[in-house]
Amino acid sequence: MNSHLYEVRPRKDHRGVDLISDALPFGRLWYGARIVFDCRVMEDPTIISSGEILHTFAQLLGHMEEFLKIAVPAFVGLISGAVGSLIAPWVNWGIEKQRSKAEARRRFIADARAELQHNPDKEKFRERVLYSRLRPHLSERTSKEIESDTVTVQVSGRGAGADNYIPRVLDDILKLETKWDLL
Repeated sequence: MNSHLYEVRPRKDHRGVDLISDALPFGRLWYGARIVFDCRVMEDPTIISSGEILHTFAQLLGHMEEFLKIAVPAFVGLISGAVGSLIAPWVNWGIEKQRSKAEARRRFIADARAELQHNPDKEKFRERVLYSRLRPHLSERTSKEIESDTVTVQVSGRGAGADNYIPRVLDDILKLETKWDLL
């Protein structure tokens, strides 16, 4: 059984007593805190018996227990709500940032594929802004083929023909889509 020390002092304004304790909730925050309760004596607080004070104190502790049953969950809810209101926008911003980045990457891939469907020759393709954006993501072999002035001829298979660099670029774009997790 825990024993706590409670001090009951008559108030200086003669309107009841002050209750001072180290056992009140919230620890040190309440040390020296004064909980004033009405002793139902207006003129002379000294005529109150110790039994009445203990009875009133017991009532006060009962009310304190009820108060804590409501206050503690409310306080926890307040704190978690405050933390949530600070964290939620940050998390939402991160999600939106990821979405917009993925959307920009999808547009980039779609633009590259649309450009390659028009079968531009190597010289025109490498002068376009799209190629300068795509070049860091292309394999070394593909970028060398696009930037060389020599004519390559493939006799059979995928990309057969003269200077047909498009299948290699499309393969690199597919690898890029896989790397960016857009598939």
